Amino acid sequence: MVRVFALPDTTPVGVRALYRPAQFDSLQARARAVADSLKRLQDTTARRDTTARRDTTARPGARSGGQRTPRDTSTARVDTARVRKLLAQRPVPYDRLVVQTARPVTPGAKYLVRVRGRSASAASPGRRRRGRDPVPKPAPRDTTKAKAR
Repeated sequence: MVRVFALPDTTPVGVRALYRPAQFDSLQARARAVADSLKRLQDTTARRDTTARRDTTARPGARSGGQRTPRDTSTARVDTARVRKLLAQRPVPYDRLVVQTARPVTPGAKYLVRVRGRSASAASPGRRRRGRDPVPKPAPRDTTKAKAR
């Protein structure tokens, strides 16, 4: 469905995976959560104090036992569970893809990405896109050191 070529000689680049944006975002969030958990486990200085006692003082505005706040009955509640269930079954349309290549791409190099298959527009069965992998910005200069004059 997707082919990637390195330009200028159109050398094929292996494609490892193809993700919809929502899939990629959830994978990245999961990876960040795992990395954060591992970092917290390794950090021995951030251990909780197990001898600390829980704060049991009453707060102003907190509900006391047994008293309920009155419910607003001026608007009728609409049950949207069925509509949400039906919408969840339909895939969300998207116009972008995340392509994971078998090897890391070279910063600053040009690539041609060719997408074939079904598209939302019947007039264009295949898409081509030329792109350039962004070059990382150089580290900022240290401006804290004064020049000798």
